[in-house]
Amino acid sequence: MTVRILTVSGTNTPHGYSLSAGDSLIVAPGTLVVGATGDGVNVAITGGSSHYARIFGSVIGTDDGLEVGEGNTNFSILVGNTGLISGYWGIYAPGRDDLRVTNFGSITGVNTGVFATGDRAVILNYGDIDASAGGGVQLGSHTGTDGTESRLINFGTVSGPTHSVFGYGGSDDIVRNHGTLQGYVELMGGADTLANRGDIVGNIDMGTAADLLDNRYGQIDGDIHMGDGADTLFNQGGTMTGTVWLDEGNDIYDGRSGAVTGVVYGGIGNDTFIGNALAAETFDGGDGTDQIDFRFGPAVTIALDQSFDNDGAAIGDSYTGFENVLGSARADMIRGNASANVLNALSGNDDLEGAAGADTLYGQNGNDTLSGGADVDALLGGSGNDVFLYDALGDRGDSIADFSNVAGNNDRFWIDASEFGGGLAAGALAAADFRIRVDNVAQDASDRFIFRSSDTTLWFDADGNGAGAPLMVADLQVGATMTAADILLI
Repeated sequence: MTVRILTVSGTNTPHGYSLSAGDSLIVAPGTLVVGATGDGVNVAITGGSSHYARIFGSVIGTDDGLEVGEGNTNFSILVGNTGLISGYWGIYAPGRDDLRVTNFGSITGVNTGVFATGDRAVILNYGDIDASAGGGVQLGSHTGTDGTESRLINFGTVSGPTHSVFGYGGSDDIVRNHGTLQGYVELMGGADTLANRGDIVGNIDMGTAADLLDNRYGQIDGDIHMGDGADTLFNQGGTMTGTVWLDEGNDIYDGRSGAVTGVVYGGIGNDTFIGNALAAETFDGGDGTDQIDFRFGPAVTIALDQSFDNDGAAIGDSYTGFENVLGSARADMIRGNASANVLNALSGNDDLEGAAGADTLYGQNGNDTLSGGADVDALLGGSGNDVFLYDALGDRGDSIADFSNVAGNNDRFWIDASEFGGGLAAGALAAADFRIRVDNVAQDASDRFIFRSSDTTLWFDADGNGAGAPLMVADLQVGATMTAADILLI
């Protein structure tokens, strides 16, 4: 390999300098190379491998600042902190595999700063890459197959009026920003990754497929579209000033200790929103069965039906279009809405209220209070001394999967005496008011609650004489037993 070192400035036609196949080039500091009608530097189209250009001076072209010709692979370009590459396209390397660009200086173009659409291209920027009329960087694999991803790693500034970064359709692009991306980021098709620890000023479109946007401790000023696909958006400790659309797919949004000023829309799909942000935020689950996840934060108070104010990990937040809630490991208060909710409290002494709808409530560990509300609900108290609360006659008819009345796991029914009627009064249920039978037929006027042992169901009889049909309160699991001491009238 021959290394050509340019120390004398000059303007040539069409190209400022044509690099022969197999050669490498160094443009010394203070040296100006100009292509009057073509490229500043043109790397011969006959091909080559593992060669380089080191630019410490200025390379300027009417067409391209530096063009990497067809067939060249493993070509590397270093722009020093005194270096400049400028042209209609700053660096133009379409379909050139394994290209590596490292920039400490300035790369500028009219249309595009760096155009690199070969497989496994790597652009490492510590300086400035910009375009006056187009995009800063366009990258992507021209084959789009696995293992051919192109990468932009930015510690400097990449900017352009149409785009800061444009990802070639169909390829899995990887962008890691520690500096500033000034302008629209559009990554189009492919399972793309955008990791931001710096600043992005402009809208973001992640395109289709399963994408990852990681804004942990970053700043994004602009709207975000995650696109179709099962996407993941991390905003832990980050800030986003704009509206977020997760779009179609089963998406994950993790906003712990972060802040977003606009609405986060889940869109179509079964989405998961991980809560406990630092600021009051607004979330819309959209279509599908969506879940709010508070398991990583402090205790939470939340009402999906907005019947009381959110507090704790959800303080100030607004949630619409959600069906399920996963609580914290502390004492939570969680209320559902008219949908078929799944409320899971994890550990802690929790209060779960299903409200309307056929709900599923999991108390898990702790001394929990479970109230299914209207409709037929499925209740599981978990370990601990749990309470199954019935404060309205219309709440009856639930299934209870784990009723227990042993020491350390001593569950009880709390039943509102005035709501159920039948002459009940608050206090412990009298032994005469409770009966165990293989059927549910009251035997005398004092019988109010009948535990039918043949199918472990609990019944309420308002008159004890059969004039009114008994009503099922709850269907307990096989093997369950009950006594009068298991019922407290409130």
